[in-house]
Amino acid sequence: MDTRGYLFVKRLLDLIVSGVGLVLLAPLFAAIAVAIKLESPGPV
Repeated sequence: MDTRGYLFVKRLLDLIVSGVGLVLLAPLFAAIAVAIKLESPGPV
């Protein structure tokens, strides 16, 4: 594979992996934010 094609595939894979990671971790981050909000009087 040439360099340009490799870079395109790498970029595409980076975007897909980061998007999936964000979707999978978003509920966890939301739960942590809610737990912090319930436990402390200040802002999250």
